[in-house]
Amino acid sequence: RSCLGVYLLAQLNAEFTVIYEKDSLAIIDPLKNVTVGLQPPDEQGRWLDEYGKNTIWFEESEDGGMGAMVIDAATRFAR
Repeated sequence: RSCLGVYLLAQLNAEFTVIYEKDSLAIIDPLKNVTVGLQPPDEQGRWLDEYGKNTIWFEESEDGGMGAMVIDAATRFAR
């Protein structure tokens, strides 16, 4: 649970909050004003959102704390 807390997406000046809810992690998305549940992590510690679209993982800082949350989103660009 060391990854709980607030993470800033500086480009949009948006704060995403990681919480513990319903026996798992969840992310409060301020852009859509929703809470998105996360499925249990895989062997590499990567979490999948409840929709199966975005992979999330957490990176440690140099001092051993939690340094960043990374969201690998499947983005589709239409033409």
